[in-house]
Formats: sequence, C-alpha cells, structure tokens
Amino acid sequence: MADDAAKASLFNAAFAVRQIEIGFAAVSAVLLGLTVLLASIALQQAKHCPVWMSLLGSAGAVGVLIGGVATAATGFSDIAMAANMAGSLVLLIWVVLLAVIDLKRRPVEA
Repeated sequence: MADDAAKASLFNAAFAVRQIEIGFAAVSAVLLGLTVLLASIALQQAKHCPVWMSLLGSAGAVGVLIGGVATAATGFSDIAMAANMAGSLVLLIWVVLLAVIDLKRRPVEA
C-alpha cells in the first residue's frame, strides 16, 4: 500500500516537473521569436540590412513562434520540434548572413 502511494507520489512529481519544462520551453521559444521579429523589423527600419534579410529573419522568428505555441499546446511533440528546428536553422543562417554583411560593410582592421 505504502509502495503504491510512493510510486504515485513520484509519478505526480515527475509529471509536474515535465509540465514546468514544457512551460519554460514554450515561453523561451515565444520570447526568442518575438525578439528576433522585432530585431528584424528594427534592422530593416534602420537600413542595416536588405529587405530579403529582414524577411528571412522574420520567417525564422515565425517558425520559432509556431514551435513555442505548439510546445505549449502539445508538449514536446513532433510538430513542435519540427517547427523549432526549422525556425532555429533559419535563424542561424540569418545571424551568419548578418555577420557577413556587417563585415563587408565595416571590415575589421588590425
């Protein structure tokens, strides 16, 4: 009897930790997506990147936002992971291209 109660208590604790992990992951993804979306718009408005770069950053941000919402709705499901991976890959490409454009614009001098 006590063994069953201990197992149930451990299961409930593990489930609560899992829900907290899902919540943190969802909030993190949504905040990252919103930050990149705003940064992409700000860079375009400041004329620091071409329109296609702003659209690329926005596409990555939307992918991460969708992944965050899917994570919140379904947990770490396949669709949430696919959206997060695709969005993160696009954001990685966006950051590298921004660095290349910035280096071409302002070369590093030794």
